[in-house]
Amino acid sequence: GLWTMHEARNLGAQQCAKDDPWLLMSDIDIVATPEVLFTMLDTRLDTSKHYTFERAFAPDLTRRKMHCNTFLVKRSAYWRVNGYDVDFCGLYGGGYGGDGEFLRQLSVVARPVHRKDVVLIGHERDSVADANTTKWDRDEWKKKYRAVFDAKRKTGDMRSVKPVRRQWERVL
Repeated sequence: GLWTMHEARNLGAQQCAKDDPWLLMSDIDIVATPEVLFTMLDTRLDTSKHYTFERAFAPDLTRRKMHCNTFLVKRSAYWRVNGYDVDFCGLYGGGYGGDGEFLRQLSVVARPVHRKDVVLIGHERDSVADANTTKWDRDEWKKKYRAVFDAKRKTGDMRSVKPVRRQWERVL
């Protein structure tokens, strides 16, 4: 579905090893090379924090702003906010489907630390077909997001509820 990758992230976080591993959350158009992974994990990581990274775009490795929903976090911290709020899936605004609200809540339970020494490689739509899609009218979907956000805020409870709602099956 349209902008529903956060429910997929929730499913991945739910189904991964139950012993509280580190989760690297990112998008299909952002790559961590083996060398970058080594650098990322070759330091003592603080389990009470989540980590963000630099980003450069292939092929010339031009630096761009940090990607808001690429981060490394302990599984337990991810679930202290009950994952991404699926109420925002399929909407555009506040990031794609509620990135901003999820990251605001995550930052309360696991303070963000930006790693300037870790540079992930981003790809444009000419090399990754699904990257940075421009197919849909974002203004229309942003209005829908705002309506859901405002209604949820009126209740006084912005927490995620039932973070995996779609039917799924394990293939592997």
